[in-house]
Amino acid sequence: MKPVGVHLRYSSNELVLSHDGKRIKRVGEGNRGPCRLSVTVQGDHLTVVEGDRILLEHVFAEPPDVAGPYCLGGYLARMALQSVAVTDLASVNTTRPIPHGRNPDQAGPSK
Repeated sequence: MKPVGVHLRYSSNELVLSHDGKRIKRVGEGNRGPCRLSVTVQGDHLTVVEGDRILLEHVFAEPPDVAGPYCLGGYLARMALQSVAVTDLASVNTTRPIPHGRNPDQAGPSK
């Protein structure tokens, strides 16, 4: 079965972004222990942030299908989820990604 959709793998030694089974980007830096990870997909722009540090940004040729199911974790993932928030950014009036840490309801032109 061919992988379909966007796949993000964050291991102890790398962060890999794949789309429909093809590796798109790799960051050769893995997680350093417990962290707060934010993944934002807004139109064709994907951003992955750990704490206050941007780990990966990617602009797709066409916006990915984000209407499908989401999966957190995996076969060997040892995740402990504390809080999970899903925000629909479709109604946010902005022309660029919302910087990490800003409330989507207060989004506007970035300085």
